[in-house]
Amino acid sequence: MKETLQKFQNQFGEGTAFDLDYGKLVILGLLIYMAFFKEYGV
Repeated sequence: MKETLQKFQNQFGEGTAFDLDYGKLVILGLLIYMAFFKEYGV
């Protein structure tokens, strides 16, 4: 179990390309959602 978790952290953890690129896209997506779609009460 520890080996699987370590592999996952090495591939998707902080400082990797996944963290830098996709993390920023998720944050931007949430900001856009809050700015434009929050008023619909979803």
